[in-house]
Parts: sequence; structure tokens; C-alpha cells
Amino acid sequence: MKRNIKRLCSLALAVALLLTVALSGCAPKQPMCERAVFAMDTVITLRLYTDETQGTQLLDRCERELISLDATLSRTKSESDVARINAAAAGECVSVSPETVVVLTLAEQVRLASDGAFNVAVEPLGALWRTADGEDSIPTIEKINSALEIVQQTDLLAEDTTVTKAVSQGSVDLGGIGKGYAMDCLLSQLSVTGLQGALITFGSNVAVLGQKPGGEPFRVAVRDPDGEGIVGTLQMQAIMGVLSVSGHYERTYTVGGEHYSHILDPRTGMPPANELQSVAVLCESGALADALSTALLVMGEQQGLALWRSGAFQFEAMFIREDGVTLTEGLRDCFESVGNVRVSYVERAEP
Repeated sequence: MKRNIKRLCSLALAVALLLTVALSGCAPKQPMCERAVFAMDTVITLRLYTDETQGTQLLDRCERELISLDATLSRTKSESDVARINAAAAGECVSVSPETVVVLTLAEQVRLASDGAFNVAVEPLGALWRTADGEDSIPTIEKINSALEIVQQTDLLAEDTTVTKAVSQGSVDLGGIGKGYAMDCLLSQLSVTGLQGALITFGSNVAVLGQKPGGEPFRVAVRDPDGEGIVGTLQMQAIMGVLSVSGHYERTYTVGGEHYSHILDPRTGMPPANELQSVAVLCESGALADALSTALLVMGEQQGLALWRSGAFQFEAMFIREDGVTLTEGLRDCFESVGNVRVSYVERAEP
């Protein structure tokens, strides 16, 4: 297992390096430190533009922070806040960290704004589909409806440092928001160190701080869901910016030889039934970007654009379909398409 993790870390660093070279041209070599860490069920790459002395100290600090957050927010670690919430009886108060309360509070805000398209209480459905994957049998309507009833009844009351669950069978999974929150924590720490720039990747989530040496902005490639290529690149201009991409191609359940998205609609118990292949969200909050990219993928393009226009949250989005890409107006000057990708932009005010 350790050998596999080391191999994954080495591969992640190699891919990150290739991407940077491909997007930055022949820029002169600058001081840089980087590290790959396996945490939160993914390979995380950390790249800091600084000298080795400061870089090593900051990388050590970041790694400790990631391990701590993983131990707190993981569904599969028996002593984590999430595991203890899931094991609690109805009405039982569970003492949790302030970080967990912050994540659950934002998750509830996104759930309400998205009409339930994002819901961290979706875990009973996730467990059902994982079992289906292992048994190679699609869940029955009766089992889906039973799990849906639990999901819809799982109200979480998060106050101060306690969480109370409405039903005993209810369980949560912070996989759709926890990685983004971890990015926020790292960015918050690094932003006060005087670093010129930093690049952090959590799989399909990317966070940047400041600029690359020489004042060059960061540019990030957005994957083409249909193949190994990309649909284009995004220039991330914010002082602190986070890009989160959710797609049906990332992980799948395989049942009867058919592939089903691991992202489920908490309102139906099934993978989303819309035209979208993936969604990218860019904003200043990693946790918000993480949650919204999942919510918009479930909602579909038109409902997703309605949420963007509502102003409930400040973000920009890219909706990727088989026949093209739609971007919100804030990305007009940031996106550069590749090949023959059909690109359209939408304005804040509806035509």
C-alpha cells in the first residue's frame, strides 16, 4: 500500500510539472519547493514559489494541517467527527471541532440555495450504490426510496461545537466539500507568510495564491470529459482563487457492465439525468467552489445558471456538455479554448 501511494505521489508531481511547463513556456527557473501528500482519499500536490528553507518549513506545516483535517472530516476514520456523528442516536449531541461546524453550516446554505441538489446527508444513497457496485446489481426502487426517506429526514443542527442529528439512521459524507475546505485552510496559512505564489491541487480541485515569479498569472487546464485532452485553459487572476471541477468521468459505479456516475442526486437517489458532463466553478472559497461544482452538475445548466444569477453566492462557472461549453460572463477574458470546442457566454441579466 505504501509503495502504491508513493507511486501515486510521484505520478502526481510529474503531471503537475508537465502541466506547468506546458502552460508557462520558457520562463526562467525560479526558486520552488513542492511535495505530494496522500490525504483525504486523494493525492495532493503542493508547490510553493520560495527558497528551500522557507519552503520546507511551510510544506511540513501544510502536511500536518492536511493530516489533522483528514482525521477530523473523514467518513472512514472511526474517531473522526463525521464517523461519530454517523454513529450517534437521534437527538444525541456530538461534540465536534469548530472546523466541522463551519463545513456543515456552509453545506446547509448550499443545500437550501440549490433546492437540495447538494446534500452532505446523501451517504445512505452512496452506501447503497457502493453495495450495488460490489454485487453487480442495480438498487431496487424500494431500496432507493427507503434510503431517500432517511436522507430527507436527516436534519443536522450544528451549534457552537456540537451537532445533533434528527434520525439515527442518517449519515453524512463531507467528500463533496471537505477537500475545498482544506484548501481554504492551507491558503489562509500561506497568505500571511509573504509567499509570492503557491499552487495547490487536490485531484480536480486547484487553488492558487498570488502570482508566479515574474508576475505571470497562473493558468490551469480544464479536462475534456470525452478523452485525454483539454477543452481549454483558465487564467486565475484572483489574489486567492480556487477552481473546483466535478464530472461524471472521475469515479463511477459499474453495474451490469454499465458505468454510473458516483455523483448522485439526493432528491432522486439516482445519478443526475441531464446534459452535463462536468462543471467547473471558480471563486475565492474552496469549500464553496467544491460544493457548488457538485450542486450545479446535479441541477443542470439552466437551473445552475439561475442560481448564479440569483446572487446567493459569488462565483463563476463553466458548464461542459458533449456539444460545447457555456461560461458565465466573468470568465470571458480568462478562458482560452483548445481546438474546435464550441464556446458560448451568458450574461448576468437574462436576455
